[in-house]
Amino acid sequence: MFCLLLTMLQAFWTNALSNHDLDLLNLLVPVLLGMSSSLLAWQIMRQSPLAIWNPLVWFLLACTMYYGLGQLIHIFGNTDSVERVNSLYLVDQPGLARTNLLHTVGVMIIVGAYVLAATLFKQQKRTAMSDAGSQAFERQSAREARSAALLFLLIGLPIKYLLELPYNLGLLTWVLPGSVQYLGTLSGMAIIPLYWLYKKRGGIYGPIILALVISEFLVDLVSLSKLEMIKTAIFLLLGTQLVKPGLKKLVLSGIMIVVGYVLIASPFVNFARVAVGRAAAKDLWQAVDLVEQFNAKGRTVQDVQFPKAQLWWARLAYSNVELFAMRQYDRGHPGATFKLAPYTLIPRFIFPNKPRMNSGLEFTFLITGDQNMMSQTGLGALGEGYWNGGWLGVAVVGIVVGVLLAAFSHFSMRMLESRIFMFLPISMAGIMLGLRIDDWFVPTYLGTTIQLLLVYLAIQYVVRPIQLGNLAHVEHAVQRDGAGYGGETTSASCLPALGTRSAPPSSIPGTQ
Repeated sequence: MFCLLLTMLQAFWTNALSNHDLDLLNLLVPVLLGMSSSLLAWQIMRQSPLAIWNPLVWFLLACTMYYGLGQLIHIFGNTDSVERVNSLYLVDQPGLARTNLLHTVGVMIIVGAYVLAATLFKQQKRTAMSDAGSQAFERQSAREARSAALLFLLIGLPIKYLLELPYNLGLLTWVLPGSVQYLGTLSGMAIIPLYWLYKKRGGIYGPIILALVISEFLVDLVSLSKLEMIKTAIFLLLGTQLVKPGLKKLVLSGIMIVVGYVLIASPFVNFARVAVGRAAAKDLWQAVDLVEQFNAKGRTVQDVQFPKAQLWWARLAYSNVELFAMRQYDRGHPGATFKLAPYTLIPRFIFPNKPRMNSGLEFTFLITGDQNMMSQTGLGALGEGYWNGGWLGVAVVGIVVGVLLAAFSHFSMRMLESRIFMFLPISMAGIMLGLRIDDWFVPTYLGTTIQLLLVYLAIQYVVRPIQLGNLAHVEHAVQRDGAGYGGETTSASCLPALGTRSAPPSSIPGTQ
């Protein structure tokens, strides 16, 4: 179905160009691309209850929002909305058609690279878990969940409250490395194993997870971060789906998250940042006051220049910045952001003068010419690919993103089927890679992959051996003390190790 819709899209494209009917073209391309992306995501989710952990699903949903719905603002948006988008850079009908072509080609390359890479990964020999569903496996899964939750909280809470939150509040005078900020997300990630333990064991885990969820949302509120709010909601969604998967519940929860983001989180954060003139509130009391102000007047006018603009819709439209970048390359002024790639291999604590990996400020100055504007403008991976290397750059970005999504999908399925919760940070990062097609390519895809490789090595060769050694010692004691009672025991050989225990290949969601 996905290939059929894309074929229809290309047919409409050829016909519209031959008839010089760009209005029809700019209507049909986003609609068909959004429909095909949504249908493919739906097909993948129907194949496996764990498909929500497949980064391709999140990528396709992001494509529906940005490349489908976002592009349609030029067709169906009100006057203020269109003018607001064009105020940064004018998008005419030929220019809109070019960005639609960019999206179509980019998505086809990414999905094609994903399918090829996923096929290669599936050819690897995998051993089935003979003890899946047994009491021994459930007990071991509970131990895995407890160990992961404890580790995530011990690392994540100090970093989030002592480093990340002060940094967001502007209390630190030095740049907090992205790798350290990433570790701060571990506190929220603990929601997933804690929710699993609450549903399986009950008891104290209920109050713990409630306190953690409230704490995470309060920090997100003070930080005025839409992304962190969405992350916390996604952590809850992933936890519920891991315990009791359900397609209807998943779709309903997803709709609630999208509606909450569009109607509440995004408008509030933008209103609050304008009200305080900074990226975060000073403290919780100011954040609460901003909520009250938003409820009183923030919903009426949020843009003085374009008071009737549909801001939630305008922020999904990247056609203006993409068209600017494409024309810059065509005029002989290519971007140089790909030259930052080698710096992803060097930690900032080794090279303090390492350049900022996010090029948002520089791009804002390039497109506006205003040195005083401190807003960071995103371009998106596909637009950045064209800006740096034309269609060849788009192909490079598409292949890299597609292969990475397939690799993270393959890894996540093996980890979750074996209930090895320690590797949740890597699986969650894969989901974020699928969602962040609006971000910069080098720090988001290359930099994150390098960091996750180090995280994997640390978990696999340091944390896991210590954990398995301690569990094996406990199991040996239980086996020794319980041998005279004829009770069931669990040997150390039953402990899951990544790469040795996994489910049959048929349970891995993919494309057909």
